Amino acid sequence: MDFDAIILGSGAGGGIAAYQLASRGWNVLLIERGSFVNDGNASRPVSSGLDQQSYLVNGSYRKLTVGYGLGGGTEVYGAVLMRPHEVDFTPGRHYPNLLPKAEWDWPVSFGEMRPYYEQVENLFGITPFQTQTELPVGQAAPINEHLHRAWKCNGIASGILPLAIQRKSCLDCADCPGFLCPNGSRLGTQHLIERAIRSHELKVWSGFQVLQISKKGENVLLQNVRTSEQQTVKARILVVSLGAMQSPALFLRSGWEDSSGLLGRRYMYHAGGVVAGCFLNQTQAGEMFVKQLGSDQFYLGSPQSNNEKWGVIQSLPTPRLLPSFIRNRTYLMMATVEDMPQACNRITIDRNGNPVLQHRFHSFDLKRSKDAVRTLKRLLRMGGAFSTIGLTADRNKTHVGHQVGTMCFGENSKTSVLDPYCRPHGTERMFVLDGSFMPTSLGVGPALTIMANALRVTDWICKQYEK
Repeated sequence: MDFDAIILGSGAGGGIAAYQLASRGWNVLLIERGSFVNDGNASRPVSSGLDQQSYLVNGSYRKLTVGYGLGGGTEVYGAVLMRPHEVDFTPGRHYPNLLPKAEWDWPVSFGEMRPYYEQVENLFGITPFQTQTELPVGQAAPINEHLHRAWKCNGIASGILPLAIQRKSCLDCADCPGFLCPNGSRLGTQHLIERAIRSHELKVWSGFQVLQISKKGENVLLQNVRTSEQQTVKARILVVSLGAMQSPALFLRSGWEDSSGLLGRRYMYHAGGVVAGCFLNQTQAGEMFVKQLGSDQFYLGSPQSNNEKWGVIQSLPTPRLLPSFIRNRTYLMMATVEDMPQACNRITIDRNGNPVLQHRFHSFDLKRSKDAVRTLKRLLRMGGAFSTIGLTADRNKTHVGHQVGTMCFGENSKTSVLDPYCRPHGTERMFVLDGSFMPTSLGVGPALTIMANALRVTDWICKQYEK
């Protein structure tokens, strides 16, 4: 059976592309390796939703915190959909000595992306992040209201994070996110996919591993993960959205020729830091949803760190494994620190075609991560924490959230893998719409930008190839 478009992967980019093309009347096939949880009500199971496959990382096999199943990471993590800063699209302003001059600017500007950010925000019912003098009544946990006031007294602005959560039905799970939402209140791309299945010509095949693609992308070789049977499907348009780890692995398995030498290279995930503050009074973080508060006060660093660019800071849920007495007197915060793209950080494949990861943070990343941790400790002490403990990203060996890079886009085929419309250079009808396309990692989680870029590209696809 031939299709107008085949979408490989249902995460942030693939889910948006499938929804957008199907809603325009295209005959679309969405292929997903994981299971299809086709229910948005209270019967949806509370489970981890994580990939159980072990990956070779820096010489050792590990299970990584990677989303698995329809919706990918947007169903397991997600919720915070934040716009990056305009300066994220001109990284040469902040890292002129760490990036080649050809990579000082993205091939698209923030202004070009703005209308697509707005479209995604409308799809998920969120408003862009802004700091607030007073938090909206009833929208924040008491500990967040307390910290907001304490920081305000010290000149630190904060506000409610842009959360893709339906507040009226939300159960306020204390450890959200990190598992499939029990009643579908936390919105991911699965909700859009389900809508497209009901109302448009979207077909979903779950439980299929993508083995190879042809040189022009018109043929896709699949394997049923349950029966091991193989089959080939065809389409006019192919969208690859398997993630910054699996997408380059697919191209490498397929014997792809890349003149830039960057296929699989520049693998990035944020060099952030996490700090836990201990309080004498209860934070109630073990009883209610507290991932609500954020600040962009230190997006461009702090005077103490010579204003070296970091990113956004935000609250986190406390781990379920802690005893309730400790959880209810603990509060976690995370700093996002944009990590540097390095050619030595890369995805290769083993003899079976599975991804192999190599990654080390740049010394500049680690310096800023440590500076950010010190700042988070200071912020928690402002709010009354009597003790704090911090962890930089290099100490966590399994969390690879916010994976990007590995197939960066650009104008020149000698310095990028994809063109500005995310096609591998030299191809016409193949597109890569996951975080692989990003040449730098931004100062926020990449989900909103991946979705906005998928809308931008599918809009162009429709104009070029509309039936």
